[in-house]
Amino acid sequence: FVFGDMKLAKPTLHGQPLSASPLMSPQGTVTDWDSAEAMWWHLFSNCMYADPRDHPLLVSERLTADMTVGMTQREALAQLAFEKLDCPAIFVAKGPVLTAFASGRPTALVVEVGALEASACAVHDGFALHKSL
Repeated sequence: FVFGDMKLAKPTLHGQPLSASPLMSPQGTVTDWDSAEAMWWHLFSNCMYADPRDHPLLVSERLTADMTVGMTQREALAQLAFEKLDCPAIFVAKGPVLTAFASGRPTALVVEVGALEASACAVHDGFALHKSL
């Protein structure tokens, strides 16, 4: 795995090597939570040099039309953050909402263009409008 400029060639969890299965599905959901845990520990210990017990965690998620997939992913993420990383708090925010707030506007039309897809989402007073997908 490669995260930024850092290379994690053989991810391990408690000294045991993990399988080479992909961490994310093409839809952007986590498929291998053991590898995700190893990635989080690598990021906290080797990239940020921070103890996750000392800092709340802010996670952005992509906006999907299927709300049930997002709910199961958030539950698994919260379980990982609280039980394995011992984070004091976690907040999961929608990506378009964070993009609007980053530009200083609580209401905006956020257009995201990537290599594989493009999306537009209306944000009104800090809430992503799912009907605008």
